Amino acid sequence: MMRALAAGAAALLLAGCQAKEEPPPPIRPVLYTLAKPLDRVTFGPFSGTVEPRYQSQLGFRIGGRVVARDVTVGDVVKKGQRLAALDPIVTRFALTRAEADVADARAQSENASATETRTRKLIEGSNVTQAQLDQAVANRDTALARLAQAQSSLQKARDQIGYTELHADFDGVVTERRAEVGQDLSAGQTVVTVARPEVREAVVDIPEGLIGAMPRDGRFTVSLQSAPEITAIGTVREIAPFADERTRTRRIRMTLADPPSALTAGMAISRNVSRSV
Repeated sequence: MMRALAAGAAALLLAGCQAKEEPPPPIRPVLYTLAKPLDRVTFGPFSGTVEPRYQSQLGFRIGGRVVARDVTVGDVVKKGQRLAALDPIVTRFALTRAEADVADARAQSENASATETRTRKLIEGSNVTQAQLDQAVANRDTALARLAQAQSSLQKARDQIGYTELHADFDGVVTERRAEVGQDLSAGQTVVTVARPEVREAVVDIPEGLIGAMPRDGRFTVSLQSAPEITAIGTVREIAPFADERTRTRRIRMTLADPPSALTAGMAISRNVSRSV
């Protein structure tokens, strides 16, 4: 009897010393997504602006001090309209001097021609030598050359009077001004930039690494950021050959096909393309 009780106690003691069984680990959630076939791939969107394709930096052909600037940024100008003017006093003095030079040269030419005519008559009677006649002919030719030179200088002075006013060569919109009244300008220095508004294009900078992923047809949908419902189709016209050193982007220029009037120069746009796969 005692042996049975001792054996039971020993069994209970051993059972109490055994390690408790660990609970099963919690079930971890699995992230998954449902694979679906895609029939279209979207490239973009990218932000950019609308810019005129053709624009010219206009300046005076001569230097001088600005006395008038008739336009500013955003003004619509017509062909032949005055944009700015220089002080004409210096050019007027040059014109007066050129006119005086022509009058003097003409008088010298007439005198040399008359001397040559008299010398030619005198040589018929052997009253002068051949050397004197040759000298009279040379003087006449020299006077005629000086007259032609003076007349060219006069024409130049007259042209420079017209160069004191800067006129628009075509209908357009002023997009930039770089001169103010009272400023001294050198010949050719830009006064205003005029753009042709009839030909517009979209300009967007795209990361260099995405250039290879552009669609082969190069057609994009361009929309206004302020009014996404206003859209136009743009076709790539030019891709910058090198990336910008700071942003590492390539500039893309696209021709807009029949753009709506709301897509004016300077407007912010977005562009993207969806294509079938």
